[in-house]
Amino acid sequence: MDAGFTSRLECPACGSMSSLRLSLPYHSIREWLSAYYRTDVDLDGDYTVRECRKCATYFQGEVASDAFLAKLYGEWIQPHDDPVNTRDLDEIKLVSRFLRRPTLRTLDYGMGCGAWAMASLRLGHDSHGFDLSEVRMRLAREIGIETTVEGQFDFINTEQVLEHLSNPSAAMAALTERLLPDGILKISVPSRMGLKHAVERLKVGNPMDSSIMPVQPLEHLQAFSRRGLKLLAHRHRLESVRPPLLTQYAAASRKPKEMVRPIYRWIAPKNIYMWFRKT
Repeated sequence: MDAGFTSRLECPACGSMSSLRLSLPYHSIREWLSAYYRTDVDLDGDYTVRECRKCATYFQGEVASDAFLAKLYGEWIQPHDDPVNTRDLDEIKLVSRFLRRPTLRTLDYGMGCGAWAMASLRLGHDSHGFDLSEVRMRLAREIGIETTVEGQFDFINTEQVLEHLSNPSAAMAALTERLLPDGILKISVPSRMGLKHAVERLKVGNPMDSSIMPVQPLEHLQAFSRRGLKLLAHRHRLESVRPPLLTQYAAASRKPKEMVRPIYRWIAPKNIYMWFRKT
């Protein structure tokens, strides 16, 4: 199977040079990949993991072609239906309070099945969504979500998206252009927690397991550090911002779990959650 790999040596976050941390022929992890994706995955080339010398972002050095990735996300990975949830509703209420705008124009970029975009729509906002899957775009239109990304937005949601993109800097540039003055870009991605240990285990011959998830072969192309995300944002004239804690609690539901979230979401060890404002 030809995946059309291309090499990356520079950090996708800050553009600095990197060091090779792991290299395994895809043939050596064929059984694991086939079990994970539930199809025979027989690839030439190597699975490589590199670490940025400046910001410590980990990333895959070999990236599959767009055509191969379209097959991966269109056929191998089965979408799951995410219902509208309290977490998303509270987040959108927080945005409205923080920006002091009762009606928002929002974009859910990489929306999947559209749960976040649907939450925005239910709260009466001008809700837009975008996904590479035309099937998901059609389903979004059927439930009233706009799928045009023209114009500018108060808030752009990227939930578990940037780690999948072969050129996150280009995506960041495009999304920044879509922000209104003082608009917010939210980024939520898996952290690189435990990744160094996972790479070391593989280097000494241990079998592949879920601990490698932040740089999941073929799929999670980079595991950002917090510094890496800040440097990436700075390259596109975005500054990190955090709503005051009282504002966060004013928008939070009274459910016990949601009362903890205003603090936990920003410090969760397995996930990086950040807001960036256009300057």
